[in-house]
Amino acid sequence: MKVNLLKTVLYYLFPFLWALLFVCACFVPERLFRNFHQFLPLVLIIIFYFALFSSKRLNVIAVFILGILADFLSPSIFGLNSFIFVGMFFMSNLLQPYIYAFSFKNLWCVFCGLMLLCDILWAWFTHLFTGVWVSASFWLVQYVFVCLFYPIIIWITGKLNHLIKDI
Repeated sequence: MKVNLLKTVLYYLFPFLWALLFVCACFVPERLFRNFHQFLPLVLIIIFYFALFSSKRLNVIAVFILGILADFLSPSIFGLNSFIFVGMFFMSNLLQPYIYAFSFKNLWCVFCGLMLLCDILWAWFTHLFTGVWVSASFWLVQYVFVCLFYPIIIWITGKLNHLIKDI
């Protein structure tokens, strides 16, 4: 009985804990990546994955809590990260019925498009509330870096998700 309960809890908490790991890990190399305007938003890849394939396990409340935690950890405008995280979750959920038949390459293109929209919103809201424009070269480097890490993180997440299911 206790083992089944532990398996169930692990199964349902895995998306939140995995995303939490990425939120915390993205603030560690801050001195290495000073060029990025906020932090490296690799957690958006995790949000995209679970919004498409397992939205019952990572819901909007958990995504909002992750965003608030990212707001506390980052020196950015309070609420901006949670807005972007929830926006990515809702955009992915809206596209969910249409992109189930897509190949991995097409899903990558969809993510890159959503990431571009999120980065534009990030830069625009930062300018709106602080009056400072983010340099385009820094913004572009962050965008390319996150989009290039998409296949690796999705593959690892898929493998771990499959292992958690089989436990």
